[in-house]
Amino acid sequence: NDFAKAKDVVVRGHLKLDTGMNRTGIPFQDGHKEIEALKTIYELPYLRVEGIFSHFPVSDDLGHDARRFTKHQIELFEEAISYLKEEGIDPGLRHIQNSYGILNYGDLGFDYCRPGLLFNGMTSDDSIETAYHLDLKPILTLKANVSLVKWIKAGESVSYGRHFIAQKPTKVATLSIGYADGLSRLVSNQGLEVLLHGKKAKLIGNICMDQCMADVTEIEGVQEGDEAVIVGEQEGNRVTIDRISRMTNTINNETLTSLASRLPRLPKK
Repeated sequence: NDFAKAKDVVVRGHLKLDTGMNRTGIPFQDGHKEIEALKTIYELPYLRVEGIFSHFPVSDDLGHDARRFTKHQIELFEEAISYLKEEGIDPGLRHIQNSYGILNYGDLGFDYCRPGLLFNGMTSDDSIETAYHLDLKPILTLKANVSLVKWIKAGESVSYGRHFIAQKPTKVATLSIGYADGLSRLVSNQGLEVLLHGKKAKLIGNICMDQCMADVTEIEGVQEGDEAVIVGEQEGNRVTIDRISRMTNTINNETLTSLASRLPRLPKK
């Protein structure tokens, strides 16, 4: 408000209500409800509050405690809205549902919802059950080129640390992607598969900064310049980003946002 006053402008925005996330927002929880602050903010002369919102921390969890927590957040949110209306204040547009809030609490009837990861055609973890099931189609395909194909003999090793030792003659394809591109080094030697010629090829050895290697012994015709799919579909077969997230003990949100800016972004044809 002070900044807007100094600039002689009116700033439009939505008011964040903290109903349990404890990250940002005006506190509105049991034992700590800054009720007067809500009214004050709506009445500041250089702000135009056009909406009110909150955020769910455990809407992805259908367990008893998590559902109880989330439902109480909804009750607190509605209580704050009711207070504003009783004070003659229009709360404006109301929204609280994130992606899992849409899937698990889809009947709240507020004005907006905020799909984040759902816009990518995926959830945070493929194994998490949801109350409402969508036929999601991931929009991301992550590809790399084959830069070299060579045979190695039994007993020869691949990559740093020599963690892969060939047990027999092995055809190795080097791919032009590594951990600097967002393919986590933590998936090294865990059996992560990529697609080449529509068939699955296992990555072998440690992932390097901008390269990695795959065993293509059983895939005919692999050559330099071929397209390898790290995430996505190829010739009717599919590999998902969720496999990478499970191997690195994280969620798809982090795996997606770890993809480096140096990766070219190309629209799908």
